[in-house]
Amino acid sequence: MTYVDGVDLGSLLKDMIARNKKYSPIKLKHVLKQIVTGMAYLHENKVMHRDIKPSNLMIDKDWNV
Repeated sequence: MTYVDGVDLGSLLKDMIARNKKYSPIKLKHVLKQIVTGMAYLHENKVMHRDIKPSNLMIDKDWNV
C-alpha cells in the first residue's frame, strides 16, 4: 500500500466542524468528483468496497483523494 502524506476525510470534516472552518465549493467539488469517479471505476470492474466512509478516504495536501 502506498503511503499518503495527508489526512483522512473524516478527520478533515471533524476539524472543519470544530473550527467552524469553511472550504471553497470548488475544492469540495474536486474531492467529491474524485470519490464518485473512483467508485464508478470499482463498479465497472465488479469490485465491491464494503466499508466506504470518510475515515477510509485519504486526502493529500493538494486535495487529491
